[in-house]
Amino acid sequence: MPSTLFSHLHRSILTTRLSNPGNVILIIMTNIFPKTLIFLWLNIIFIKVNAQSNSDAFKYFLENNQTEIKYPAGVNEFYRNNGFNISWLTVKNETSRKDLLLLLRNAADIGLEEKGYQYSFINAYSTGKIILKTETDSFNTEIRLTDAALHFFNDVAYGNVAPSLGYNGLKFDPGCHNIPGLLLKYITEENLPSLIQYLSAGLPEIEIISYKISQLRKVIAANAFREETVGDKKISNSNRPLITRLHQLGMLDSDSSPTNDSTLKQSIKNVQCLFNLMSDGIIRSTLLDEINIPLSVRLTQLKVSLNSYRWLNCFIKNNKVIVVNIPAAFLKVYQDTNIILDMKVIVGKPSTPTPTLLSSVDEVVLYP
Repeated sequence: MPSTLFSHLHRSILTTRLSNPGNVILIIMTNIFPKTLIFLWLNIIFIKVNAQSNSDAFKYFLENNQTEIKYPAGVNEFYRNNGFNISWLTVKNETSRKDLLLLLRNAADIGLEEKGYQYSFINAYSTGKIILKTETDSFNTEIRLTDAALHFFNDVAYGNVAPSLGYNGLKFDPGCHNIPGLLLKYITEENLPSLIQYLSAGLPEIEIISYKISQLRKVIAANAFREETVGDKKISNSNRPLITRLHQLGMLDSDSSPTNDSTLKQSIKNVQCLFNLMSDGIIRSTLLDEINIPLSVRLTQLKVSLNSYRWLNCFIKNNKVIVVNIPAAFLKVYQDTNIILDMKVIVGKPSTPTPTLLSSVDEVVLYP
């Protein structure tokens, strides 16, 4: 994989937005048994029976709802837009229901946590441990599914955790999408998975990091996976820990087939670029320090980075934004998500770090 695919990974962020020519906003941030078959059969039958549930009854239930949900306002808006009709527990919407359950199950592949989205209830429902015996049971399940969907797609759009800022002068709260409206639209079109692509459009880093997370999860989940510690600086096929680690990082297609010296050296250069080191193909202690960090730690770092970029993605839409990546010591200027300028910058040392902040700036002094 080209090194440029990884050029935006493992970075904190310093952002400046130009809301107009005279005003700048600055941010700095860093398988099934017979019993189960019976349960599933009962669930499906009840879904069909209740497909024509009275909307007035559901509206009354919703207005007096005691179901534990995270997004009550979003749930109410979703059903107002839908005329208080059932949206998940119908034969018509079976595809969307299955799509939602699959998306939630695979949330970790895009840097999110399945356990955050009505996990206990949905896990019980999906495995047939919950049987919908009454109208109330169906209404309760319907609402929980909607709440989980809203929560999930809200995190896809804005990140599941906002970046930690030392100073937040603007109190920015992302909200550039109408998630309830979009959810209803994509359910109606039976195209729910595509909502992820829609909400992720903008910053290229989101797609790049999401891909890397998915690849690392596959590596870690493999039966033969083990963490490797590379101690030898020799660039050779005989340096098996190095070959294995380069393969795990996606720099080599295989760790079992022989690799010629030029390809191996280029892989070293690619991994140096990945970690913002001098890209000369020579192994130094700085590179060993980076490649010996456990992949589980790298995965956590990528998740944090991805969700920070999701937060930022909403911020830069229709604005000019200057992003200074502190660990990478790199600056980018975005205009409507397009990069119009990039350059290296000087940032603070670990002992005197550049502070993180979001603030307003009204002038820039050049060559003071």
